[in-house]
Amino acid sequence: MSKYGMREQQEEIRAEINVTPLVDVCLVLLVIFMVITPLMNNHGVRVKLPVTTQPVQKSDDQKELVLTINKDANLFIENVSVSRDELKKRLTDLYQRNPAKQIWIRADESLAYKEVKATMQTVQQAGFEDMSLITQRSESGS
Repeated sequence: MSKYGMREQQEEIRAEINVTPLVDVCLVLLVIFMVITPLMNNHGVRVKLPVTTQPVQKSDDQKELVLTINKDANLFIENVSVSRDELKKRLTDLYQRNPAKQIWIRADESLAYKEVKATMQTVQQAGFEDMSLITQRSESGS
């Protein structure tokens, strides 16, 4: 036999996956998400809320839905962008699935009230009657 034939018989072929690079990548991603997550306040959509001295406390109940209107009058249902044209249809679908659901409206304080009022009318037309506006507590009112 040749020199190479003997060598192949003596060495075993090992087919193992090296998981060290995979673990390294996962740890780096974990650190990145741990750093970025606290920076994403207001659920990812930036809205400067109106200030009040006694805002209503919002619970973390599953029967609540958050509709956000940012300063550019863009609409978001639970952080998913929705056009004004499809808003009523999406809200009607959500209402038919769970009529007991309450809707919270987060509107930027720089918006004209007519934008907020038009959105509230659309929410009512979709069937929701239990809606509230989210505000921010003023520092002097604490």
